[in-house]
Amino acid sequence: MSIASLALLLAANTVPQPVVTTASTAHSLGRWNPGPVRCGETVVAPVRLSAVQPWLRWGPGEPTTVTLQFRIDSDGRPLSIRAEGTSFVPNSDDIAPALAASTFAPGTPRTDCRIDYRQQVVPLAQADPADLIAYSLAPTSGPLRPEGWERDPSGGYRLPASAATGGVAARLSRLPQASRYAGRTAMVDDQLRP
Repeated sequence: MSIASLALLLAANTVPQPVVTTASTAHSLGRWNPGPVRCGETVVAPVRLSAVQPWLRWGPGEPTTVTLQFRIDSDGRPLSIRAEGTSFVPNSDDIAPALAASTFAPGTPRTDCRIDYRQQVVPLAQADPADLIAYSLAPTSGPLRPEGWERDPSGGYRLPASAATGGVAARLSRLPQASRYAGRTAMVDDQLRP
């Protein structure tokens, strides 16, 4: 038997592997909720606590807590920020930079400060509209899925026509200068239809 005929025989007898799908393909929006800031036994109120950017997630996940340790200088800046523990926590890369961008009241420097950030993951259809908008402004995990735009009543021109509002044309018709947009939104609705 020649090598060419052996290769044909092997190729004909190869059974393709079955397609494996995951149990859950639901899209969710994740966010980190900060707890109180404690320096020693004292609760310290921040002047401004920067929010951590939300992210898209596929499927369910176990809620996690990340604890950061830091100090506050006399100008109210958090410094020497480090995470407790050594294990990797997915989607936690932006927590320390968000804390670093936060401010506290200037005055006496504080040491031994800590804050817990608790992970919250909710289906897109139940996500807070402010989180959906924040994610859509900087989509780090891919574009916001259609169920997120349908959930967000202020989704702008990217809202699919299948949404309860009737699509882009219906939304623009409510604007004071609606005649400027007449006939210009049908193409957008058709291109974005799921």
